[in-house]
Amino acid sequence: MYVTEEILKFEVKVQDTVGSGEMSIVSGVISCRVAMWSHLIYLFIFQCYVVASRVGRARRSVVQITLTDRDKSDILLHHNDLRRLSASSDMRFMSWDSELEWMAAEYSKTCNFQHNPNRKHSRGWSVGENMYTQSGDMTATDVPSAIQSWYDEIKYFNYTARTCKLGHACGHYTQMVWARTFKIGCALSRCSWIRNFSIRGRGSILICNYATSGNVAGRDRTLQSVYEKGVPCSRCDQFDYCRDHLCANSARDFVGPEDEVFIKESADCLALFIAVISLAVAILVLLAVILYRERVRIMVRIGLWKARRRPMKSSRFSNQNTPSASVINTPRHSVTALHGIHRIGSASPRLDRIQTKVATSSPKEIRSARRIPPMSRIPPIGAPPSLPSRIDNVDE
Repeated sequence: MYVTEEILKFEVKVQDTVGSGEMSIVSGVISCRVAMWSHLIYLFIFQCYVVASRVGRARRSVVQITLTDRDKSDILLHHNDLRRLSASSDMRFMSWDSELEWMAAEYSKTCNFQHNPNRKHSRGWSVGENMYTQSGDMTATDVPSAIQSWYDEIKYFNYTARTCKLGHACGHYTQMVWARTFKIGCALSRCSWIRNFSIRGRGSILICNYATSGNVAGRDRTLQSVYEKGVPCSRCDQFDYCRDHLCANSARDFVGPEDEVFIKESADCLALFIAVISLAVAILVLLAVILYRERVRIMVRIGLWKARRRPMKSSRFSNQNTPSASVINTPRHSVTALHGIHRIGSASPRLDRIQTKVATSSPKEIRSARRIPPMSRIPPIGAPPSLPSRIDNVDE
């Protein structure tokens, strides 16, 4: 803009001195060039200053304050002491979580006094957030006073209506005393400037993350039950125990960041167990119905399978069971026919006596033994039918 004004001045000057000669025109051109270069140099120096200031601010804008184990213990103890003052029957004991601390530390480095929109825990817990900022430098010893300022919002909270006083905030207090919350992690940072903060210049920001989160509102935009008043520890969960008037649970409170198992709520575990048992019972009932309807077909298949595996017994009239020829066999009847279906083995005493008698008998006795005694017309049981000795041909 300054260069344009100088050029306009130069043009006016040339028009005014157009009759004064060539010398006035040359001096006007020189003055214009000097003014233009001076402004370009001024712009270059200004841009270098802006870049240098941004680089310096990026280097010295954030200083992370490391919280020692003693500082973490003090923060945790202060929270649990304030939670006991509520005289709640279901207030949980609060323990430290390293992942919540890391989440708070990373976001505090942005020096932004607005809630983190990406609060996600690896275990699936919902995460709440309290923030505190002030001008100047804070130390770890100033953290308890900041926590106390959150709790002092109790004077603006109406327990019966579960709402805050009109024109005042009490969300920091309700998050601190939310009965279902059991984890906390905090971080502190110093910033050369803080965005979205009314005071300019150096400042400090404190962030505390909570799991599970509080300040859950219903459809009417009023908070759900923050905690239940009553005898301390009278409404704890099934596997909890009372620890200094707070509901504690070893599996829930002492889970570390290195654990790989996700610790669920006892109610969720019970619901999962019931679902698995119900599914198993349904499968067993369906299997019983199928077996009952197909029982006949199944029995037939089992019988066929057993029949295939059972070795087949040989018939008693097979070749291997047929007795050998005897000396007393006749052309018409065999020993088997005469004596019915009687299996004579090689070790039969009767066969041994017959063989002995044959061996000791003379040929004459053997021939006489072969004669057939007179028989009745009715053949014995099991014998083949008798055939006529002669067939006469009768001409018709």
